[in-house]
Amino acid sequence: MAIPSGSGSEVLKTGSIHAGNNNVTELLLDGTYETAAANTSGTTAVPTNHIITLLNITICNAADDADEKVNLWVYNGSNDIFILHEQTLNRLSTFVWNDKIVLQPTFKLKTQLVTDGNVDYTYSYIVQNWT
Repeated sequence: MAIPSGSGSEVLKTGSIHAGNNNVTELLLDGTYETAAANTSGTTAVPTNHIITLLNITICNAADDADEKVNLWVYNGSNDIFILHEQTLNRLSTFVWNDKIVLQPTFKLKTQLVTDGNVDYTYSYIVQNWT
């Protein structure tokens, strides 16, 4: 990626995934919202000449009958780098990740539950575009 020349844009965006489950789901990085099952039409990889700074992720276990365990990781183009590994999410509870994560071109942010459940994700991020 080229070093920024002084021209470009910086935009705050948000995304969400409804009804996440034990299928691997890539979080959309283009400001769109989809269900985990339909997560195929949005942009998931960081485009060339972009930097994405993930500000936070809120994960809510919408199931009232079971605790869940959630995984969250970055695919860096060749390896999965775990951020959360089997983080317990009690029934009807919320987990908030507030640490910043920088995603470079080709990186993808992925999630998956250990068991089949019903978890909603909402996340905020900054897109820096140097194209």
